[in-house]
Amino acid sequence: MSTCPGSHCPGCPGCGGGPGGIILVIAAAVVFTGAVEWLLARIWWVLGGSAIIATVICWAAWRLLRWADRREARRGAELYAGRLVRSQVAPPRAAAITCEARPAIEAPRIRLPPAPGEVPAAITISSTITEEE
Repeated sequence: MSTCPGSHCPGCPGCGGGPGGIILVIAAAVVFTGAVEWLLARIWWVLGGSAIIATVICWAAWRLLRWADRREARRGAELYAGRLVRSQVAPPRAAAITCEARPAIEAPRIRLPPAPGEVPAAITISSTITEEE
């Protein structure tokens, strides 16, 4: 018979389920130790690969920035000299864009309930109209 207040758990020391919790902790420690040992055995490969990747990334960023600077300098010189090729200039926008006329979007009609002791607006309007007639 189990002495646990809820469902029976096999690793719980209170219900005499055995050393399941301790075995789980030992197994996790063994797996972690193995992973750290594997990483330390290959640390030079990991560091070397990381250094190569960082070098390639920095080189690519440097080349792209250099290319962008040259491109901007060339474009600036063309604009200054006034000999920009027509295909590189954005076409001018039309003065008036014609399209079908659409009805205006109406604002939503919100009907708020009257405050306590206040006469609703619909009743006030209808009584005003009837008084004038």
